[in-house]
Amino acid sequence: SATRAPAPRLVAGRGPLAPLDHFEREAKERPDDPQLLFDYAHYLAVTGAEAEGTHDARDLARRAAEVAPNVDRLLLAAHLAEDQNGRRAFIDQAVGQAKAPHERVAVMLAQARLARSGINPLDAFAIYDEVLAHEPQNLEALLGKVDLYSEAGLTRTALTNLQAASAR
Repeated sequence: SATRAPAPRLVAGRGPLAPLDHFEREAKERPDDPQLLFDYAHYLAVTGAEAEGTHDARDLARRAAEVAPNVDRLLLAAHLAEDQNGRRAFIDQAVGQAKAPHERVAVMLAQARLARSGINPLDAFAIYDEVLAHEPQNLEALLGKVDLYSEAGLTRTALTNLQAASAR
């Protein structure tokens, strides 16, 4: 049988809570719950619901990663970090946390994104190759290589790689 979604939480006189209201209320009740902090940060980052000029998503993600580090929390904190050094610090921590194959791939992809935003973006090639050795159909790694070839002016090589990937 199909699983039912839980009924929305009702607030006396107001009806169901909107997601942002829910997160704000829950965060006041459980300010150190790492999963709640992560979910709230992720919601703000994905929806753009963060108030302009604030860094709530970044701060929540950092707190979640500090309270109970795991790969997902560390990579979200890295994604939202203020600068290259902050991203690198969280990604380096995630390397030590990554045990499952999908976690190791997620960390390698974060390392490739970091390399692409650094002083030598071509360093990402080796990382993408490593990802593709584990997951030959990984779309982010395939497109990352294609983008790098295109950026280097090697459009024929980019197209050849794309065609080879689509033929598999």
